[in-house]
Amino acid sequence: TYYNAVTTDQIMAVDIASSTGYNSMFLNAGEIQNTGVEIALNGKIFQSNDGFNWDIMINWAKNTNKVNKLYIDPETGDELEAYQISTSWGSVSVEAVPGGTYGVIKGGAYVRDDNENITISSAGYPMKLAAQEIGNITPDFFGGVNNMFSWKGLNLSFLIDFRKGGDVFSVTHWFGGYAGISQATVDGDPYALPATAGQTIREGGIIADGVLADGSKNTTVVAAQDYFANYWNLHEPSIIDGSFIKFRELVIGYDIPMNNVPVIQALNVSLVGRNLGMLWKHKSNDINIDPETGFGANNGGMGLEQYQLPAVRSLGFKIGVKF
Repeated sequence: TYYNAVTTDQIMAVDIASSTGYNSMFLNAGEIQNTGVEIALNGKIFQSNDGFNWDIMINWAKNTNKVNKLYIDPETGDELEAYQISTSWGSVSVEAVPGGTYGVIKGGAYVRDDNENITISSAGYPMKLAAQEIGNITPDFFGGVNNMFSWKGLNLSFLIDFRKGGDVFSVTHWFGGYAGISQATVDGDPYALPATAGQTIREGGIIADGVLADGSKNTTVVAAQDYFANYWNLHEPSIIDGSFIKFRELVIGYDIPMNNVPVIQALNVSLVGRNLGMLWKHKSNDINIDPETGFGANNGGMGLEQYQLPAVRSLGFKIGVKF
């Protein structure tokens, strides 16, 4: 399936002058374009009437979106520069910006020079800027592979699914560094180097990986506690690539013969396991969160991981009866 859909006049809460007695009003505005492709492939690897059977189902999908426009004030002609979808700790926001993609994550970012080197202050800490684009919640693509086996009444199926891309701002990572409880505060930060070989950064200190204002390499050693305290209002290090491969489901069942039962045509009993394991995650996810469980039930929860409960693995028993 290929689609090219334009959605207009969505319900939006737009900020208005507080002199009216209100902070915002709901109206119909905006135009978002979604273009994408969805592919499903079913195949029979082995086929036998009374022997071993193996079927496979593969699906893959990719969506590209663009915010064509938001709200234009009919009186002044001024256009809304950004629509805030949701917010998180430390002034992090997820926004829709005209001309850009839906779900831009904005927050505190590193100051960088023309060569993309992080700029370090004379005191040895990375410099930062507020309200910068630091990620996007939209995945590059996602899909899954489901294998189904059967042999003389026994049946087994397992589903592996995956997602590529889709950034997440992890409050667990952010506060974990700031409070000194994440493993990164022992092993080190990707944007810094241990000051002393053979020692942890807690013992020997840390050197922020970057350059000073004059372009020279930073060599100032700071205490690990002070370095991670500088995380406040700096959110770029806590942007996690939400890519994953998951063992989503396993079903083991048996078709019980019903030859002598005229009312029941078929009876199957199965053991079912869901969300069984994370097979792979992106290396940026060093805090080991489940990229999916940070999401809310609607768009307002996308791209933000906070107050996360441990991921749940479920095991169950299923009976299927056909009359």
